[in-house]
Amino acid sequence: MGATLVLVPKVCEHCGKPFMAKTVTTRFCSKECNNKDIKGRKKKEEEKKRIKLAVEKKKNSFIDIQARPFIKVSEASKLFGISEDTIRRMIRKGIIPGVNFGVRLTRVDRECLERFFTSVDVPYEERTEYALEECYTIGECLKKYDLAEHILERIICGYNIPKKQVGNYVYIPKIEIDRVMNTKF
Repeated sequence: MGATLVLVPKVCEHCGKPFMAKTVTTRFCSKECNNKDIKGRKKKEEEKKRIKLAVEKKKNSFIDIQARPFIKVSEASKLFGISEDTIRRMIRKGIIPGVNFGVRLTRVDRECLERFFTSVDVPYEERTEYALEECYTIGECLKKYDLAEHILERIICGYNIPKKQVGNYVYIPKIEIDRVMNTKF
């Protein structure tokens, strides 16, 4: 709308001072009031965003997630540190139960996920130290059992037989290798 020949009396929306406007749509008495109003609106918008993010964080907090029996796939992903695709794949394969209420409304049983992803303590087997007199060198073992070196390596690794290197020689316990070789053949 263009300028008119008639001046319109108005009150500035920012500072509240009366002024004579040249157009009907003018809202502020000066450019400074206009700029201050724009900055004020931007600050209010940023504050609204901050409040919205704080509410969203509180809504998606771990405490809130852990209190509910059924959770979203995205929440399960955050809670257990795995991807959403992995959780959906597990639901599809039937590894964990999930219910689909519609598009993006899949819910998963939190307790089932906790049982699935909790770690199990594996008892630590303490290995005994063998004296060098109780061990074969690799060369002695190769001669005794007439094996190729790569086959002996596979047996040692496969049966988790401890090795000990002293100088240039590698020793393996006689008891362990004899037990494996006597039961194997």
